[in-house]
Amino acid sequence: MIWGAIAHGLQTDLIIINGTVNTECYIHDIIKKSNVIQLANSEYGEFKWIFQQDGACPHTSKKNFYLLKTKMQCSRPLAPQFSRFKSYREFMVNYGH
Repeated sequence: MIWGAIAHGLQTDLIIINGTVNTECYIHDIIKKSNVIQLANSEYGEFKWIFQQDGACPHTSKKNFYLLKTKMQCSRPLAPQFSRFKSYREFMVNYGH
């Protein structure tokens, strides 16, 4: 698998993962090694951005949410309006334009 993050004025290095990506791999080998949190904070201000993920199991695991909300010292839930929906599609039906 190849992972990378892009946004206006920001991009991470591509990370290549051989094999299956589980929660531990996603947290340690992707989120932490890519420095995506620090890069986004530097570019947009401390947590003045939304880290958008799809519904893949490593993205929705309790460990991942715990890391993003507490260990990265995010003072608010990331995309709180999205958290109550089961999928991005359901979110867009309710909030999309």
